[in-house]
Amino acid sequence: MACLRTITARKDYARVAKQSPNYAPKMFTGMSEACGATRHELEQAMNNLRDAGLVVEGEVGKAANRTKQIGLMIVATPSDEPDG
Repeated sequence: MACLRTITARKDYARVAKQSPNYAPKMFTGMSEACGATRHELEQAMNNLRDAGLVVEGEVGKAANRTKQIGLMIVATPSDEPDG
C-alpha cells in the first residue's frame, strides 16, 4: 500500500484496468516502495488487497472535462484512525 500512498500523495491515481496507462502494477514497478517486486508480484498483491477489502475502486477526482476519474483508494482501517 506504500506505493498507492505515494501515487495518491503526488495527486495521481492508479487503476486496475490493464489497458490503462495508470495500471497500478505498471506504475508501481521501479518505485522504491515496491522493494524490487516484479509486475506479476505487484498484480498479485493488488488483487489480494482488493479481495481483502483494503483497497477499492472509486471516484478519485474529476478530469478537466468534469468526468469522474476512477482509481484505487485505500479503505481506512482502525489502525489508520488517529487516537482520540
